[in-house]
Amino acid sequence: MKPAGFSPAQGAVARADLLRLLASAPRPLLVLDDAGEHGLAYREQPRAEPALAAQTVVVPDRNPPAAISASPYKLPLQMPFAHVVAERYTREPPAAEPDPTPRLAVEPISEDDAKPLAERRLVDYEDLVPKARLLPALKRHLAHDRLGGLDVSTLVRQIAGQQLPRHLPRRRLQTWHPQWVVVLDFCQRLWPYRQDMHRLADRLLRQCGESGISLRIVNHGPLNPWSDWLEEQRSHGPLPAKRPWRMPAAGTPVLLVSDLGLLEGAQSATHHAWLRFIGQLSQAQTRPWALLPLGADQLDRDLPKALSLLRWSPDARMHPERAFGGDPAEPAGLAELLAMAAVTRRIDPPLLRAMRQLNPRAPLNAGLEGAFWCHADVEAGAAAHIRSEAQARHLAHFSESLEKVHLDLEALRFKHHAHLRAVLNHEETLLWRAHVTVADADLPEAARLRAQAAETFMRQLAKTLDQPNALETAGVWWQVASDIVKRADRRMGETYPQLLTPLVSAIAEATGDLTSAPDWLDPAVLAGLRGVGSVPCRLVRDARQQAITLKSVPANPPRQTAFGDPLSVDGGGVRIDCAGRSAWLPLPAVSARICSLNDANEITLTTSSETLKLLRVGRPRGAAAWLVEQSCLSVVAPDFCGKEWRWRDYELKVAKNSSGQNVLIEKQLRKSLPPQTKDQSRIFQEGQYASGVTYYLDEYGVLAELLVVTPHGTAAQSFRWIEPGTF
Repeated sequence: MKPAGFSPAQGAVARADLLRLLASAPRPLLVLDDAGEHGLAYREQPRAEPALAAQTVVVPDRNPPAAISASPYKLPLQMPFAHVVAERYTREPPAAEPDPTPRLAVEPISEDDAKPLAERRLVDYEDLVPKARLLPALKRHLAHDRLGGLDVSTLVRQIAGQQLPRHLPRRRLQTWHPQWVVVLDFCQRLWPYRQDMHRLADRLLRQCGESGISLRIVNHGPLNPWSDWLEEQRSHGPLPAKRPWRMPAAGTPVLLVSDLGLLEGAQSATHHAWLRFIGQLSQAQTRPWALLPLGADQLDRDLPKALSLLRWSPDARMHPERAFGGDPAEPAGLAELLAMAAVTRRIDPPLLRAMRQLNPRAPLNAGLEGAFWCHADVEAGAAAHIRSEAQARHLAHFSESLEKVHLDLEALRFKHHAHLRAVLNHEETLLWRAHVTVADADLPEAARLRAQAAETFMRQLAKTLDQPNALETAGVWWQVASDIVKRADRRMGETYPQLLTPLVSAIAEATGDLTSAPDWLDPAVLAGLRGVGSVPCRLVRDARQQAITLKSVPANPPRQTAFGDPLSVDGGGVRIDCAGRSAWLPLPAVSARICSLNDANEITLTTSSETLKLLRVGRPRGAAAWLVEQSCLSVVAPDFCGKEWRWRDYELKVAKNSSGQNVLIEKQLRKSLPPQTKDQSRIFQEGQYASGVTYYLDEYGVLAELLVVTPHGTAAQSFRWIEPGTF
């Protein structure tokens, strides 16, 4: 009970009065039936008048059989959801950006334009740990004591102290073990450290000699056949034969240069294989040591206590350490390293090391390089790059959280890639420029010139593909342009539409189709390049094919209803975004099946002049029916006290309910207005007594508010309709 104003207690309207009013009103008889071609509704069934016989009263059946529809097409008994137009707006024409390079001055790409900017690599491979720190530490822990020459100083002290020695004192020297073993793990996950392993093997060989050390390469885990490092370096033909593993003599130091499989996880099969191998070394009474290029938090606490650990990292103390790590999901600083790599198309080990040193978090942790190389978002071989499906997330992190390294990273990347083909440098420059927040005026002069050179190169590439005989003369540049278009993300495409859209247009003209279009393609920019006429197209519900289709036919065939007014499609075609994929349909082939009527995907159609978005919404709760009538979606409220209400789609909008689902609600919900100002549908008016009902459609469904006015006061009661059914 919601009294609308103050009234004396003896004049209050009770709930029983409302129930009596409802009971006295005529009740309609509702029958569930097919409401037409595209909906299901409860229809009012006229009551049969009782036929009076002689002295006999015939009582009408209150549950007559449901009427059978004559429609030849029967939809399912329930239509739980439907697609509606959530947004439709006119697009502003693209603003003309100033072009610093005159179009007439651009020529096709020549060999001088494509050659590298430097003849050789400008940055050499940097040591993981300087040899002045690494070799003394290894010698100190893996040394072998032997007797040297006469210790004169000790002998003099003994004689001066009148302590004649029974034996002449000899000096004790610390040297490398005469026959020790180094196991070099050259697996793919340790590719960033491969050059460090080669340098370590070369320096140990110079220190110990060929007869004093055995350098063994394993590529596929321990206890597998191994090859000799020195023989591989000397061979110029086939690689030397593999040798079976045999345990060294007791007391021999064995240095394991590996991650012990920890980069794959402490529970991986590779790590357990290394643990079994370390146990066998201990049983053979050797002295196992491990040199691991990992961070302290990457060491598994379950490593054997008999294994002495040395971390091969700039932040290590070069003393034996104990493992306290707990197999972290992601080392600190790895997210920043992935973000910096996202604005680079090619990451080789020297560049990766320089980026790790530039990292604002954990720049001295060498384990970040291996964690990066083994990450699920990285595709690695001899070089690495971020996978396209994961690039957007890391690019956003780079733009939002790494402003301090934006300029330094661009200079670093250019220096490391100056010896590569110019097209790679130019593409990386545009990618970097699209994701940095630095204004053009704040850019260093060198970075600004490189950005201008990259823009000029892209215009030259478009000019190369736009020549009359480009199919014969462009050669490899067709594949280069196609790869640039595929790798460009949305922000890069939206930042440089005047540079990348001509490449899309040239490829479309050459191939005749571009069904898998980039998501950044703007039909408005493309229309300015192609200059083709426009045709009207309709987005329709096709009940016969159970699909949403785009058709260029103005009229609606049977069993098809359109989503509003036609779309005007010109030379820019129409871009369709659905289910995370984008497709571009050029003129005249604009007819296509977009998705099934049962799909829950959001659909966005973009032309050069407008954008239309479709969303799937659930059936409003408490609605007697919802159906399509003359391309208009209608929601019908149930009959209440002999009155009904109907909402058209132009009166509704899509909103989210408390469960996060799309629902239809009124655009202007009058529920918050006072009862006196609402539009009432009067049930009856008799003197000073009146009652009316007002319908609302909110996120919870249909709501009916009954308003009763008496001389004693006014009261309102809200009702939710419970659909007929079995409980």
